[in-house]
Amino acid sequence: MIRCTQATIYFYMGQVSADVEEPKEAEKSLQSAIDILNLEPVNKYNISLRLHAHNILATVWSGRGDHDKAYQLLEKAKELHATYLHSKEPPPHSYDEIFMDEVLNNRFF
Repeated sequence: MIRCTQATIYFYMGQVSADVEEPKEAEKSLQSAIDILNLEPVNKYNISLRLHAHNILATVWSGRGDHDKAYQLLEKAKELHATYLHSKEPPPHSYDEIFMDEVLNNRFF
C-alpha cells in the first residue's frame, strides 16, 4: 500500500506538470508512478491509477509528436483494463481514494 501511495503522489505531480505544459516533468513523474506500480501486482487499489497514468503519459507523448509511443501506452492501458475486467478481483477503488482514512484503515489494520 505504501508503494501505491508513493505512486499516487508521483501521479499527481505528473498530472499537474502536464496541465501546466511541462512535458519533461510530466513524463518523469508519470513514468515514476508507473515504474513503482509495476513492482506490485494489479489490484483494486492500483488499477485505476495505472490506467490514468498510462493515459496521461500517452497524452504527453502525443503532444510531443511521438504518436507511436502514445499508442503503445494506450494499448498497455487497454490490456491492463481488459485483464482486470476478466479477473475475479473486486471492483476497483478510484485512485483518489488512496488517501482516505477508510481505505487506509481497512488495508493497514
